[in-house]
Amino acid sequence: SQRMRNHCRGAFVLSQMLRGSFLVTRTSRRCAQQWDPDRYRDETGFVATLGQPLLEALPSPPLRVLDLGCGEGALTAELVKGGYKVVGVDADRRMVDAAVGRGLDARLGDGQRLNFQDGEFDACLSNAALHWMRDHDAVLGGVSKALKPGGLFVGECGGQGNVQGVRNALATIAEKRGLDEADLCPWNFPSPDAFEALLRAHGFVDVAVSHFDRPVPMNDPRQFLRIFGDAYFDAVRRKDGTSVDAVCDEFQAILQDHLLPVETVEGGETGYLIDYVRLRWSAVKKGTKRNE
Repeated sequence: SQRMRNHCRGAFVLSQMLRGSFLVTRTSRRCAQQWDPDRYRDETGFVATLGQPLLEALPSPPLRVLDLGCGEGALTAELVKGGYKVVGVDADRRMVDAAVGRGLDARLGDGQRLNFQDGEFDACLSNAALHWMRDHDAVLGGVSKALKPGGLFVGECGGQGNVQGVRNALATIAEKRGLDEADLCPWNFPSPDAFEALLRAHGFVDVAVSHFDRPVPMNDPRQFLRIFGDAYFDAVRRKDGTSVDAVCDEFQAILQDHLLPVETVEGGETGYLIDYVRLRWSAVKKGTKRNE
């Protein structure tokens, strides 16, 4: 297998941040993330561009492809345009409605409970969604079942260490209120070794997993929190009634202790470098039975 840790220092915009559309199963004190398709589309306009390496890894059409965590359908539409027959799945109703509104075959469903027929798809693609699904064992089991023997599974999500500086700042906010950030965190950022082992356990071979840094400069990191931080907002609000705006201001005030300042691409303003880490994989289903 292939594992690497590259240090990419390109200036990416906020729209290249976490793309995820799966509601988190409510466990303990976690809150499900809610999505606004219009805002998501407007503020993450480069999602399809970021997904191009995954599209390029697919065999040539015609193929039947599962887009796991399709969101509002930006990447699904690119696949359809390329000649693939695509079914998109997402756990957020508003995202699915938006994708259907674009004329796509998008269905409401939990990636941890896929119920497609055995061997229904030639390939599965997932871009920046898997970290929103906490039970990766269940996800990979469902994907393996849905793929034909020889079917390809390619994807990318947040990897181990992703946005750790952001999480450390949020931990400070949580601890002041007697809360545990690890309990509130809605994400599961896998390590490359653990994810490779899980792929192999579900009957995948020719496994290649890479783990690399993609630091992202942002003028206002509060925007990151506003888009992706529902679990934290909900917990703090229920604990002491603090508003979203107040939590964001508290977050901004302590960022210098956790993130590196940087001159961003927008007007030379001073912002912060978000410590964004990716996990990318490619794997082929060997057979029809697990561990075969």
